Amino acid sequence: MRAKTFVAGTAAGAAAMYWLDPQFGRRRRARSRQQAVHATHQVEHSVGVLTRDLTHRSQGLRGALGRWLRRRTVSDEVLQERVRSRLGRFCSHPHAIEVESHDGRVALRGPILASERTRVVRGISHVAGVKAVMDGLAAITEPEHVSALQGGKARLGPTLDILQDAWAPTTRALAAITGLLLVARGRRHRNLLAGVAHEAAGVALFVRAAGTRGRARYTTLDGRPALTVRKTLHVRAPIEDVFALWSKPEAFPRFMTHIRAVRREDGHSYWRVTGPLGTAVEWGAKVTKLEPNRLIAWRSIEDSDIQHAGTVSFAPSGDGKTEVRVQLSYRPPGGIVGHALATLLGVGPKKQLDDDLLRFKSLLETGTATGLGEPVKRDQLV
Repeated sequence: MRAKTFVAGTAAGAAAMYWLDPQFGRRRRARSRQQAVHATHQVEHSVGVLTRDLTHRSQGLRGALGRWLRRRTVSDEVLQERVRSRLGRFCSHPHAIEVESHDGRVALRGPILASERTRVVRGISHVAGVKAVMDGLAAITEPEHVSALQGGKARLGPTLDILQDAWAPTTRALAAITGLLLVARGRRHRNLLAGVAHEAAGVALFVRAAGTRGRARYTTLDGRPALTVRKTLHVRAPIEDVFALWSKPEAFPRFMTHIRAVRREDGHSYWRVTGPLGTAVEWGAKVTKLEPNRLIAWRSIEDSDIQHAGTVSFAPSGDGKTEVRVQLSYRPPGGIVGHALATLLGVGPKKQLDDDLLRFKSLLETGTATGLGEPVKRDQLV
């Protein structure tokens, strides 16, 4: 009992020193209030998104059930639009296909990739109101010389949410609830092995559901599990100016709110950033590849709090704009569970990356940004 009292007293004293510190306590309390307000807004937004998704899904299900029960004949115009709207799910060049409809019989004409022909015909045959599909498609095996088949993105048809990289809000919520129920069942299970299996499955499902909010992909870094986040933005500024500002990371703390300090020493850069619940995370990094106005690649050095590697590429995108592509792969200190919790708290790496890159874009386009509570001008940094 005395040990517990001592630990509790020590924790309470440490918390009081942290929050009531005369030098930094005011800033810490203000930051905590901001994080609480932000978390509240995040919850309200998530509830709104989930409610709308549930409403739309229920309306779609009710409409599909009604069509199945009534089995009414639809007009040729309506059926034609239904088919056109579904073509984009099955083929990479839907605009190359002509659609005609007459009394439920749909005629398809035009060039199509040979690998997509069967999938398109089969998919259109299941559209509500279609009685038959007249296949007049010209299968092309070598599309290099067919202008209508240039570009495009491969489509595999409708895919279950659970098999996609990003889950819909309803799928995510149901998966999270199921994961928590599995954990609860595992804790009450009489068989130890079965209980552990239930808990492991529940934690994995909950983490997967929570992790998709951050749009992070599960990858590897140096052969070990890691997470990868990506961000692309278009900056209305010359590529030379964009590259010049990115090449000065020691200026980032002036306008990026999540970066506290950056210093260069012996060819390395040492970073101190804001982590979950206001904690500080530090690492050292070294540049592994540098191509002026084109590419910067880096990776963390040993003894860093977070092991990571990343690249940022620059390319002109027309009209004087510059396309910036950022990719960051990292191993979070708490593993995938730690990433999921940070994401749920609104302090995940993707959210921080989005916030700071928005300030980076604003500084280059408008010439000013707000950092550390005061405006910063681009001329002061570049």
